[in-house]
Amino acid sequence: MPPPDETTIKSIRSMADQFVGDDVARCDLRLCFELTCYVWGSIDEQREAIAALYAVARPWIEPHVRWVATDFSMRFRKRTRKTLDILPTWLAEESKPLANLFLHCDETRHSMSERVFWLEMCRDAMGCIRLSIPVEDATRDPDAVFESVMAMTRSLRFRSGHAGFGTNQGYHYWGALQRDNNAYRLSLRFPGIDLGHPLHLNQFFEQHIKGVSWLTLVGEDLLERVGGAESVASKLGEGASVHALEHGCLIRAGAAPQFGDLQQGDDLPDYRRVAAALAPLQFVMNPHRPRSDIGGPENTARWLARFSESTEG
Repeated sequence: MPPPDETTIKSIRSMADQFVGDDVARCDLRLCFELTCYVWGSIDEQREAIAALYAVARPWIEPHVRWVATDFSMRFRKRTRKTLDILPTWLAEESKPLANLFLHCDETRHSMSERVFWLEMCRDAMGCIRLSIPVEDATRDPDAVFESVMAMTRSLRFRSGHAGFGTNQGYHYWGALQRDNNAYRLSLRFPGIDLGHPLHLNQFFEQHIKGVSWLTLVGEDLLERVGGAESVASKLGEGASVHALEHGCLIRAGAAPQFGDLQQGDDLPDYRRVAAALAPLQFVMNPHRPRSDIGGPENTARWLARFSESTEG
């Protein structure tokens, strides 16, 4: 299936992007294409792999970066000539047990942009590395984006991850028990859009995956639990393919990323086949958990299971 056209993208963006009241200068939820890798431990443990990932990611963001935060409270300051060299400098240090780098490209400090690079890693904890770009940059040449994701993750030791359509949400965008937000509305209609804060529920991602997307990363330890790459490939059919990486595999569900649309009966069958092959790894959330960010705990649990056979559209 070809990638979504410009009209579709524009329509879904109008439903996704959420501004703070009438302040069009501050967007708290932004549609994007994103790669998120869940990684265990500090940057000290895989310096070369992170350097290789950043070398591929950097051209996607370098001309556009306006703001940077390097602390966990996300206090943004303006870009300087050294901003894009912060991570390479950290990688050259003797030890960096804690690392948080957030680069974003919107015109205003606290408005969320489509184009983001974020690394949060900590010794003895689950962290993430995330790159997001405008949807059009991904749909223009999906094969080139696929090759870039392969290059970024080839030597990375990840637990799991995914690349496809998603959202960037502001630091304070938590719709925990609220249903009057765009993330909740998107969750009911477009299964191909990943939602939620990337590190929401991350304590469970050592043994589970958050879900699947156009591209799904499965680390070597988790891959063993589903019989290895060949076993997974045998369950996918013609619409998906498995690609070997040094520390796991990447599964591609179709030629291009898709939004899906449950109102039109499009529940993304290629994505669902990937989910079925990886079903033993899927995190199943207790719907009574108090902490969730996609329209309340019951809806969050339903959304996480959206590609399972029992999911009803």
